[in-house]
Amino acid sequence: MTTPQEVRRNLMLSIMLLLILFIVGIYFYHEFEGWNYLDTIYFMSMTITTVGFGDIVPQTDLGKIFTVLVVWIGISIAFFFIYSLAAYRESTIDKTFDKQILERLRIMKNIALAKEKKEPPSRRMPLKFRGK
Repeated sequence: MTTPQEVRRNLMLSIMLLLILFIVGIYFYHEFEGWNYLDTIYFMSMTITTVGFGDIVPQTDLGKIFTVLVVWIGISIAFFFIYSLAAYRESTIDKTFDKQILERLRIMKNIALAKEKKEPPSRRMPLKFRGK
């Protein structure tokens, strides 16, 4: 089990890795492919999220090789980010929510026990299933 500090560290690490990959990719495509900054940000976003419309593609061999690396590294980092985000949610938000639910269930149980003590037990027979 990971500690909340490790979960936060992994989340911050995944965000930093995504930012570094974006910055390196933006610089590379701007310098080597000659794209403007908006196109490079757009291309990096479409590539890492695996949408890939295909409206902008690298023209140089170096750009194509770099894109293959960006795809493999970017998708891996994106999955690490999603995992870290889910772990963060589980370690912080869900535990608080679980405590609230358990408290409400305890209250409901106490109410049911209090009603049971006040009312006489039911004398009805349980329903039986009549098969054909």
